[in-house]
Amino acid sequence: MLSYQLGQIEKMISSQLGSDGNNFIRIGKSLIINRSYIYYINIPKQKLILSDVASFNHTVTASKEALKQLKELLEGR
Repeated sequence: MLSYQLGQIEKMISSQLGSDGNNFIRIGKSLIINRSYIYYINIPKQKLILSDVASFNHTVTASKEALKQLKELLEGR
């Protein structure tokens, strides 16, 4: 359990991981995810599925706007 604000955690990730910190993306106000594990984005159902395709699979909920921005970021728009 952490008692930091998400913005502080973002800064810690960036400072401690350097360029590897770019793998982590903030989504909306409450999530930081590792882009390497993004498996599927379902904007209408507000679901993001993270998976390593072997054994790990986790679904998180995010706002439609946050998921739309994530998809645009990943598509390079």
